[in-house]
Amino acid sequence: MEARIVSARPATPVEAADAARIAGMVERQLATIRAVASNWRNGVSVSGALVFATTLITAPEVLKTAPLQAKFDGGWLLGLGALCTAISLVLSMLASYGWPRPVDVATLGALRAWEQRACDRARRQLSASMVFAAAAFLLFATAVAVLIFGVPLPFKFAGWQ
Repeated sequence: MEARIVSARPATPVEAADAARIAGMVERQLATIRAVASNWRNGVSVSGALVFATTLITAPEVLKTAPLQAKFDGGWLLGLGALCTAISLVLSMLASYGWPRPVDVATLGALRAWEQRACDRARRQLSASMVFAAAAFLLFATAVAVLIFGVPLPFKFAGWQ
């Protein structure tokens, strides 16, 4: 036996306004995530360029006084930090632009499903980009501690001699 709806009360003006507001939020969700990812991408690009420029400017002075093991450790830390920055930048670009490919959105349902998948993918890529940027910051800070302040690491990177 199935339940059959005989009548329903009409939506109140407040409920109708809430439903329209929610529909608008869902409609703007992908554009909002991409705008945030675009701002994050710009920030990662600028901060990565600043760290790179600072490293190039200060490297000759720091390398004169640093011991050999500190040079090895700092080099590895700077390299890993640069790698994390590059990965963060690529992920933020994917989150802000998406991956260009043809999509079959012949129906409204297919369009909504694609948009939801794109939102989820962009959100995951943006989150991963933030994690890699945090890792890069920690690696750069550790490299500064090793190279400038002479803080020894609890482990030693192998030399590349």
